[in-house]
Amino acid sequence: MSDAIGQELDGLVIGGGIAGLTAARLLAEQGYTVIVADEMCAGGRLINIGTMLDYPGLEAAVSGPELAARCTESALDAGVEMVPTRVTRLQRNNGWIAQTSETTLRARAVVLATGLGPDHTTLPSAASFAGRGVSHCAKLRWASVRGTVRRGAGSGHWLATEIQHLASVAESVTAVLPGEHPAGPQPVWAQAAGLANVHVVTHARVTALEEDSHGLLGTVVVEREGNGAMRLPVRGLFLSDDEVPCYPEGLPGATLDPAGSIRTRDGVSTELRGMFAAGDVRAGSVQYAISAAADGTRAALAAAAFISAL
Repeated sequence: MSDAIGQELDGLVIGGGIAGLTAARLLAEQGYTVIVADEMCAGGRLINIGTMLDYPGLEAAVSGPELAARCTESALDAGVEMVPTRVTRLQRNNGWIAQTSETTLRARAVVLATGLGPDHTTLPSAASFAGRGVSHCAKLRWASVRGTVRRGAGSGHWLATEIQHLASVAESVTAVLPGEHPAGPQPVWAQAAGLANVHVVTHARVTALEEDSHGLLGTVVVEREGNGAMRLPVRGLFLSDDEVPCYPEGLPGATLDPAGSIRTRDGVSTELRGMFAAGDVRAGSVQYAISAAADGTRAALAAAAFISAL
């Protein structure tokens, strides 16, 4: 690791998705020392996106990984340092102290851009099947001929798009919905549900997972309201909505709203001095890539104003 690790940074950005990379780049361009700390280093949710559908100004067929690479390159060119580490705890002490899996980082200001992560409480057995047939990424191309998609609690805004992608690579896709239909644009959902290889099970939820003779996911148990349980043989399960905000330990409970998202006063500034939130981790996020980039911009401007006033 570089000499910057042992010094007090101007800004520490936790999370290397589009919000974090945008914030880090803008801070560095203003002459501040900045580190992006992310366990996967850079890219965030962009790595799991196929063609970008919601980002104006991009030429056709730009993928999430391609956009992630562009954002990362721009941040590095601006002088941002990337540290592949997981921040486990934050502490306020005349600045911010971040405990990581390898070291301690100190910064005058912190931007939390940690996004969302899997919520294993809704289907506890899912965690044990990670890498064995359960995924939170619909881009995963299973070597199977059948995929089952489960929608859990949440907005389900992108469910239709995910199903369309899965239907293009799997022989059969089953969508399990807790209600009659998901949220999001209904014409898009109608198009996805109308595909010949898509089957929709409404008013239902996945309650159990069973492995096959090879130790991989082989069957999902689906409970239907008023109709009992059904067992579906599958080769993969995509959990489309079971996600919760992620952040290091040490944040006061008053910083969080009832859903666990970080509260902000103006969209980026938290109640904690020198801490800013950007992207899906903050309360009120709309989960669009373009809005995450906008959050990163506002967080960088707010953090820069805070640092310059010290």
